[in-house]
Amino acid sequence: MEQLTNHTYSRHEHLSERATSNAFPIEYCRDLSYKALFSRVVTYLGEYRLEVKKQPYTLLFSREQDGLHIRDIDEGDAMIEIAKRAIIPGQPKYYRRIAEYAALEKEEELVAMAEDGDIIIQASPPQNNISDEESYGFFFVGSVEIIHAEKKLIHKNALRITNPTLNQLNTALSRITGQNISFTTQEQFIATPFFLGKNTTEDTIQDILSEECGFNGSYADNALFIRIIKDMAPHIQHFISMVLDGKPDTEVYAMLGRLENFAISLKEMYTTKPHTANISGFGTEHNNTIADSPKLRTNLEFSAQQRRIKAPLKAL
Repeated sequence: MEQLTNHTYSRHEHLSERATSNAFPIEYCRDLSYKALFSRVVTYLGEYRLEVKKQPYTLLFSREQDGLHIRDIDEGDAMIEIAKRAIIPGQPKYYRRIAEYAALEKEEELVAMAEDGDIIIQASPPQNNISDEESYGFFFVGSVEIIHAEKKLIHKNALRITNPTLNQLNTALSRITGQNISFTTQEQFIATPFFLGKNTTEDTIQDILSEECGFNGSYADNALFIRIIKDMAPHIQHFISMVLDGKPDTEVYAMLGRLENFAISLKEMYTTKPHTANISGFGTEHNNTIADSPKLRTNLEFSAQQRRIKAPLKAL
């Protein structure tokens, strides 16, 4: 494991330096709860390092003092307020952020009217001016679960689509919705969620995305993701302790880089030699098992049940 980690480090260190300032801002993460930070680490590794094709997460729709909104399920913050704060004139993603805010306004209206089991979808193309290595977007499929009149859960899957063209996404949306969709900008896709009700199923949506956009998610892909996260759990716990205990940013980012390399190494080992992965000797004194940590075990159970993984960072 040490040899493999050293062999891959320089390549993944470059990726980490590029991604961490935006995708994993330590100064923001220090204010999160344990559960929320665990979810953010899992999502970060899943999107940026393990390239998970189908990543589940859940959002809350409820009334609080600030009104009836879609919320982060761990922290309870209104997603529309998070989106509003992200709109900064002059920033590279300025127009995407405006589109994300508009999408949340519309999605709140759709969720408010939704009945149990209704489906809502949204497409998010890749950003412009990025390398082929990073050129992927998401297709979000959400199913509404009613708790009571003013409390609902939105169980979502973020389906990762590699190098989709706008024409491919238009064709897929047209087939799925039965409408003639002809968007010409990425912002139009992002700003427009669609209410499908019970007119289709997620399996049908995935089949269409496979045919039109090359989506190739599978149960095995998600099962491998969960297996890797379980193996890494003690080390993720140690990383979270460093963040919440106020360790210097340099130490925290160094540990994050090691987590990234470890995740990639495990994926390579499980993919090529499924029975030979060895997680001993990762290099921390915190090699306690999952069973030793009831709080950590609870978080992993949430992940396995597809209920507590937060929205992909790229989509926020």
